[in-house]
Order: sequence, then structure tokens, then C-alpha cells
Amino acid sequence: MLGSRNAREFCVYGRQTPTMGETKEASMDPREEESPERLQRIISAFGAGTLWKAVRTEGDGSKNYVVRTDVGEYVLKLLYEPYDVADRIREASYAAQAAMHGIPTPGYECGTGGDIVHVEDGYAAMLQERVPGTHPRPTVTQAREIGRILAELATVPKNDLPRKSGWMQPKPYTERVDAVRPYRNVRGIKRMLALYDRLEDFRKNVLPKLPRSIIHADAHTHNMLFIGDTMTALLDWEEAAIGPTLIDYCVSAIGCCYDAGTKDDTLYHAFAAGYGETRPLTPKERAALPDCMAHVALGQATWRFLTHNVRRPNEDLARAYLRIWEDGLDTWTPPTAEPEEGE
Repeated sequence: MLGSRNAREFCVYGRQTPTMGETKEASMDPREEESPERLQRIISAFGAGTLWKAVRTEGDGSKNYVVRTDVGEYVLKLLYEPYDVADRIREASYAAQAAMHGIPTPGYECGTGGDIVHVEDGYAAMLQERVPGTHPRPTVTQAREIGRILAELATVPKNDLPRKSGWMQPKPYTERVDAVRPYRNVRGIKRMLALYDRLEDFRKNVLPKLPRSIIHADAHTHNMLFIGDTMTALLDWEEAAIGPTLIDYCVSAIGCCYDAGTKDDTLYHAFAAGYGETRPLTPKERAALPDCMAHVALGQATWRFLTHNVRRPNEDLARAYLRIWEDGLDTWTPPTAEPEEGE
């Protein structure tokens, strides 16, 4: 039965010993559908049975398929961006650590050779069990559940986890800012760079001194599944790392309460209440919260600009980087109004 496997049985490292930091370029075209024959070959490498059906789903940096076989249902991720095999193996170790401490997350399947990442013909593939549920458009009760789960993740022991990169880590964050500098004459970019300069003291002197924990770093609603008011899965651990706990709080607060035109202070109150029941913010975190929200929102804005306007132009998402201003996240302060009753 899918989802019934004990978390301690998750495939974490397998037998792979790739060179740390060895980045490879995938050869597949993200626009093309994979043939049933190729999908079957990949599925067979994981011992996951005979392919019955495959449906393409959304994915950034990967081709994702929901596949049904005679064995069960899975999510297949084919990495088409430059990828670090060692980092993908570390990704699985973070997810397994979270699962062993009660965070709902699906297991990674091991291949027939004991590997988590199947590498072949210039691409890499990972397979996970499919978990039931749908992406939420959060209600008050769901927002509270999201806060609770995120706070529980912050309490998971981080001992013995390998070092891992993530998009909100200082080096890739700064690299993205530098990458947008040549576009300073494009709408909103000068404002981005001015915000980056304004937050310099926060980045150098405040953020490094805040409490640290395992952070998912991408815990927004598209990476969550719910059945009713219960979260059944926190997905996509690719950006997980050890980092300032407040980063995770802000990523989820934006994704659940303020992003894409939501701007719902009632949801924020519910999220904050759910979080605080398990792990109240420290005084230093509360003081740093407005700057951290701006810092995270800026990180999202640079990623969106580079992804949807430079690397993979997408007319429908070309303005997504401007949400930081549209949602007022550069000057956000915690709302003080009491939450309303009901959903």
C-alpha cells in the first residue's frame, strides 16, 4: 500500500558515490514529451513494474509525470536543468529525516541497483510514491495546519545531515542578484537592486545570528497536498538545507497568505497561530521578521525574473517577479488585527 512504508526504510543514500559538487547538464528537451518506451525503461530501473499510464504535471527544472503501473502509483521526476547528483541524494536524506520525525513526506524509491538517482543518457531520474491529496487554496484551518507542520519541521534534529546547497543560501542568492544587474533598465530591476542594498546589514549581521534548523525553503501551496484540513504531503525537498529557521517561516507565510494577489491577513494570523503553538518565534526573530519577509520576497523575485524572462521565457509568467511590489512585501509589517471567526 502506498504511503504505508516505515520512514526508516526510506532509500536515503543507496550505493551512489558521485563526486561532491559534480554538476551535469541534462540532454533532454523540456518541451518534448517522453516516449512510453523511455518512461518504461526508467520505471524498470526502479523495479516499479509495467507502465499503464503516464500524465505530465507541472515542474520547474524537471519533467514530472504521474505514472501508474501494475505495482502502484508514483511521481517520476526527470531533471533537465544542470543537476548535481550528490545534492539530489542529499535531498532524499533531508526528506527521510523529516519523515522519521512525523513530517508528512513521500519516500524516494531505490532503483534495482540500490540507487535513488538513476542516471542514463545525460539525464537523471527520481521516483517517489504518489500520495493522495490536492494542492490547497488555504482556508483558515489549513493555514493553521501549514504553520503547525512548518514549526514541527523546525524541531527535527539536524545532527549528522550532510551539508547541502539551496536556493536561499547566501551564495546562490547573491549570484541571482548579480545575474539580474545587466537588466537594470527593465521595469522593477533597479528597485530590486535598491532593496538588496537596503538589506545589506540584515544579511551580514542579523540573519547569520538567528536560530538555525532544517529548512524546506520552498514550502508553498504547490508543494503541499491536503485532504480536507490535514496535510498529507510536503513535497519537493530539492532546496532543503540547514539555514535560518525564519527563512522557512517567511517562505510559507508569503506562499500561503500574500502571494499571487492573496494578501489575506486573516490567513496570516491563522498560520502564525499554528506555528506559535509548537515553536513561538524568538524575540530576535520577531524583530527581524519584516526584513526577512523582504529578503525572501526579493529572492523569489530574482528567481522569477531569471526563470520566466531570461532562461525559459514564459509570456504568462513574465510579470510574476513584480509581485513583490504588488503585494507590498518590501515594506511588510506583521498585521495586528485580530483574526476573524470561521473560514
